[in-house]
Amino acid sequence: MDEFTSTNQVTVASFYREVTDPNARALLDFLIEHPGERFDARAIMTALDFAQHRDVALAAYAVGEVAGQHGCKRPWFEAQLGYQMSPEVAVLLQRMRG
Repeated sequence: MDEFTSTNQVTVASFYREVTDPNARALLDFLIEHPGERFDARAIMTALDFAQHRDVALAAYAVGEVAGQHGCKRPWFEAQLGYQMSPEVAVLLQRMRG
C-alpha cells in the first residue's frame, strides 16, 4: 500500500472527496488540523463530541476503507498511544480540501 504523497495528488483528492461518512470526515479533518500531535481515542471522542469510544474506531475504519480503495494506507500513524498525522500529509490534505 502506498503512502499519501504529493506525487499522487489525484489519488489524494479523490480519497478526500470520497470520505463522506460524517464521523470519518470529522476525524480526518481533526487530524489534518492538528498535524504532528498525538491523540488517544478518548481525546478524539471528546473533541469531536462522539457519543462512544467505538465511534472513533468506526470512523478510523471508514477512512481506512476509502484509503484502501485507492491503494493507500490510512493517512496517519496509529498505535496504542493514539493517532497522529504527519505535518507533510496534513499539508497535502489541507490543499486537497480547499
